[in-house]
Amino acid sequence: MNETVYGEKKKLQLITQALEKYCAEHGTSQEKIHILDVGCGTGQAISQPLAQAGYTIIGLDIDAATVQKANSLNSHKNLTFVHSSIEHFKQTGFDVVIASEVLEHVPDPRAFLEEMRKKIKPKGIIIITTPNGYGWFEMESLLYNKLKLGRVIERFLKTRWAPEQPSDETIPMTLRENDIHLQHFTMRSLEKLFTEAQLQPQNIANTTLMAGPFTNTFFWRKHRFLKWNTRVADKLPHWLTSGWCITLSQTQK
Repeated sequence: MNETVYGEKKKLQLITQALEKYCAEHGTSQEKIHILDVGCGTGQAISQPLAQAGYTIIGLDIDAATVQKANSLNSHKNLTFVHSSIEHFKQTGFDVVIASEVLEHVPDPRAFLEEMRKKIKPKGIIIITTPNGYGWFEMESLLYNKLKLGRVIERFLKTRWAPEQPSDETIPMTLRENDIHLQHFTMRSLEKLFTEAQLQPQNIANTTLMAGPFTNTFFWRKHRFLKWNTRVADKLPHWLTSGWCITLSQTQK
């Protein structure tokens, strides 16, 4: 997987590190770890790479067309895609439940986190990635979408500064359209949410400094920038970055 301005490669690396730490702490191997990937999309970002690494995974998504696409791309016996919401999915006892770039889309994030908590073993973990609701990514997205400046500015600048654009041949992460962000989190609001859902952070990592449609237009193939963008985020306070990868465990009663 190549890095993007959205830090897709780094997110996968952070998730993989959390899984390896879990394996080491529990004295087990990847093949014995069962993962539920909620909001898996077509599986290209998380489910497929983790299955390739040997983990046993069920990918869950509420969009039927996306799940159909995911199944058509799947060649792993240890990976299954299911069309369902987390509320209607009854299987429990997972070592790990992942929700990457999902929490910001749900109308009731506390209920969603509680459903995730119900799916893990007592000593299992939850891993989420989510954007900083007031970070660079959300600000760019606001300019691009809500203020209707995106297409106009992009067309004007492409011809002068970024004539070569990303290929449309890449496999989409999801087939859902108009998948808007309903939540705009701060780290403080997330921490409050975790407490309410009886969860506690074990690790919080920053993903990137810059992200968004304009950053993507100019820097999608600038490999030095992409590397810098992920590395500099590690040195910054949480509030200044575009997003986070957070590992959670159940609150001990």
